[in-house]
Formats: sequence, structure tokens, C-alpha cells
Amino acid sequence: DLEQQIAAIWADVLKVERVGLGDNFFELGGHSLLATSVIVRIREQAGVVAELKELFEFPVLADFSRQLETRAPVVDSTQDQLARSLALLDSLSMEELDELIS
Repeated sequence: DLEQQIAAIWADVLKVERVGLGDNFFELGGHSLLATSVIVRIREQAGVVAELKELFEFPVLADFSRQLETRAPVVDSTQDQLARSLALLDSLSMEELDELIS
């Protein structure tokens, strides 16, 4: 789940073995540059957009996770367009494909 993904990201970025629900990002050694890295990785790995200010407002893992859990994962628009294009190509007959490329 999202909470576990965020905990793993925090642990990796902060170079700590384990992060608990009550742990505070900044008390574990976090700072603004590491916070930026966390925000980017949450988007890349969990597909959820978080704002840097949210980590400052909710520095405890449980609170930060709860703040983000209400959001739907973000689908990269390029990836979404590619998937639709591939599905369309897959639905075409050989004759339609020949006509399309000629």
C-alpha cells in the first residue's frame, strides 16, 4: 500500500534501515533537498503527486501518508496515449494496417 511505499522511499533517501508510522522525516535527518527527492520518487514509484510543502506540514509518516492516500494515482499522459494507440493498432485487420502504412 501507499504507506509502505512511502516508508521504503523515506528509508532509502534517509539511509536508515526502517521507518515507523510515528517517525518524523526531519528528526530522521531529512532536510529540504532530501524532501525534494522524496516528492519526486513518490510520483515516480507510487504514481501520486505530492507537494513539497505537504511534507513540511505533515512530517510524520502516518500523517503524510494519510494526506496522500485520498488522491488517485497519476497516469503519465504520454504512457496513456501510447497505450491507447497500441490498443487501436491491435484492433486493426492486416488489410487496414497495410492501408495505413502505404
